[in-house]
This record gives sequence, C-alpha cells and structure tokens, in this order.
Amino acid sequence: MKKSSPLLFLVLLYLVILSPYLSSWLPLVGGMPAGPILRQLAFGLVFIAFFWSSVGLEDLSIKKIRRLYALICILTLASFFYGPSSFVQYAVGVASFVFYPAVFLFSVILLDDEEAEKSEEVFFSFDKFFVGFFMVAAFVGTLDVAMDGGLVELLGYNPNYGGDDFSLITSYNGVVRANAGISDALAFGYLMAVAVIYFFNRSSRTSSWENVLGIGLCTLACMLSLTRGAMISVFLTYMVYMLTFRRFMIMLMILPIAGYIIYVSPYADLFLGRFTDSDESSETSSLLRLVMALNSIDFLSQNPMGIGIGTQGAGNVLSDTDNRLNTDNYFFHIFLELGLFFGPVFILFLYKQFSFAFKRIKSGKFFLSYALLFLVSSALSSSIAFATLGVVYWFVLYLIVLESKIFHED
Repeated sequence: MKKSSPLLFLVLLYLVILSPYLSSWLPLVGGMPAGPILRQLAFGLVFIAFFWSSVGLEDLSIKKIRRLYALICILTLASFFYGPSSFVQYAVGVASFVFYPAVFLFSVILLDDEEAEKSEEVFFSFDKFFVGFFMVAAFVGTLDVAMDGGLVELLGYNPNYGGDDFSLITSYNGVVRANAGISDALAFGYLMAVAVIYFFNRSSRTSSWENVLGIGLCTLACMLSLTRGAMISVFLTYMVYMLTFRRFMIMLMILPIAGYIIYVSPYADLFLGRFTDSDESSETSSLLRLVMALNSIDFLSQNPMGIGIGTQGAGNVLSDTDNRLNTDNYFFHIFLELGLFFGPVFILFLYKQFSFAFKRIKSGKFFLSYALLFLVSSALSSSIAFATLGVVYWFVLYLIVLESKIFHED
C-alpha cells in the first residue's frame, strides 16, 4: 500500500480554512467563487491518491469501510440522475458526502505508517499545525468582535464573496458574532469546541502554556460566536475532563467569576436571551427548529427519495434553482438530500468510522467529549456537513487515533 506525503493534506487543510479569503481575494471563476474550486481540486487529488493507495490493502476493518465508501460514491452518482438537483447544486453538495466526512478514511489509508518514526513525524507536524491554527483562529475571531467586524475586513474578507445573494450568519441582533472570516458563526463556534477538546486531550500528554492558553482563548471565542450548541458542547467537555472532586471544586469557584464577567459585559443580555429565549430572535429561532423538523418529516413521508444532493447547503445558494428546506439538523440534512433509502448507508459509514476510531483511541474522555460534540452539533445544526468544520472534525479524529497508536500502544 503506497503512502502519501503529509504535504498534500497540509495543502488541503490550508485551502479548506482559507477558502473564504481566497474567494474574497480572487475573482469569480465562471460565476463561482475561486476558494471552493481550489478546495475541490485538492480533494480530487486526495481522492485519486486514496484509490491508488488502496491497492493491496490488507487491514480487514479498513477494507470494509472502504467498500462502504465505494458504495456511497456509487449511490451519490446515481442520485444525480434521478434527483431534482441542478448541476451546480450537485457539484457543490456532493462533497459533503464523498469528501469531507471521508477525510478520516483518506488519512488512515494515506498517512498511517508501520514505521514508528514516520508516524511520529506525521503526528507532530499536524499537531503543530492545529495548535497554531486554533490559536490564530480564536484570536482573530475574538479581536474581530472587539473591532465590530473590522479586522476580517482589513484582512480582505468579503462577506458576499459568492455573489450579491450570498451571505453567511455573522451577527445576532446587530452584534458581530465571532467567525474569523473562515466560516459562519455557527460552524466557527463548533470549530472552537473541537479546539477546546483538542487542547484538553493534549494536556494529558504534555504540560505546556499552549494548552492552558488554547483552552481559555478557544472557550472565549466559542462564547463570542453566540452558538448555543457549541457553548453547550464546551460546557460538557469541561464536565467530562474535570470530573474529579478537586477539579470540580475549582470549576465551582471559577464559574461565579466567569458569570460576573459576562454579567457586567455588553454581552450579558445576549447570553441571557440566547439561553432563555427571552428575546424575540432567539425565541423565533427555537420555534423554527421545531417547525423545520416537522416540515422535514412531512416532506420525507411524501417524498422518500429526498429532494436531491446539494439542495440544503451552499450549492443551493449558488444555483439558480431553489429547492431548500431549512433544517438546522444534520440528520434531516442527510435524509433530505439522499432520501430514506440511501441516507442509512451514509449514516452507517459515519458509524463505522467512529467505531474504528473508538477501538483505537485510548482516552475515553476524548471520545466521550467528541461524540457529544457530534451529537449536539448534528441535532442543532448541519454545520458539520460543510468543509471548514467537517474536514477539521474528521481529521482531528484521525490525529487522535494516530496519537494513541504512537504513545499508548502496548
């Protein structure tokens, strides 16, 4: 089995993260933003390398996941011919099924190495990357809020990089939400939750100021994103990792201080409104989630084959055809795009990847926190279906599998 250079994945990660900025800096290509085009080209190279390197694969558990993935590729291709998706919708949306969640499988095939020295080299190169990325993203997102959105504009970010009708959720009741210009505020909040879990897990391996600073800075950035699900996930992560009497008592002492800081800050009413639905926008958002869930169930009961790939995401915005049913739920997103027959196959693929990782990750706290983050984000949004959060989430999962292999192998 042939191995790929980590450089290919580093380039891919940079293109995923910087896609909105690249789209802002570069002109449209055929009416499409340049960032996603460059990102998909990089994924195409990884996709080709994956199938080339899969020749002679011996690990039975990986072979089973690969076969399931091959089936998903066939089913998503077939859905284009029977579904109502336009070409643009399909071209943009299919990546949510065949590229982003498959980053875990791609990494296992292309980066895993039997030689311990090479595995360590791969791990530490990406560990360094993520420590830097998470801190920079959190810092930019936090400072941008303090500058009322002015920092990302100074960096050249254009909120309408996909066209005049294209925009992301970056504010709430006129207040800027942390997003760092790399995604909407929802995905950014969950991205910071991934970062908090990553630094907590890292602190069990190495004690350094980076972990303490990373946890604090990313927690703050997550809160400033005003993403309820992400804040809930971070709270659950603190509970999981601080589940000892001593740490719990420390947290009890810190909570009143943190609560007071929030209370005296300009964000006090916003936080209160977000979690109590005491303001009209938050109450409407909560009610709409229920309405959207009922609408999705009603639609699927009458259209079991779904509405087509790419109709629930950015592909729908970029297309001249509008087939979107707003869901704010990853599972409804899957079934609406793939239908009731193909959807379960994709969910089985996700489960198999989680199962593969669970058997190899030695830290129960990491896996519990990570699984809770997936469930909370999936229940309250479809952010993980898109590149910035999806790619980072699945790659970090692989990285922790590699960490367990290196540092905890019997």
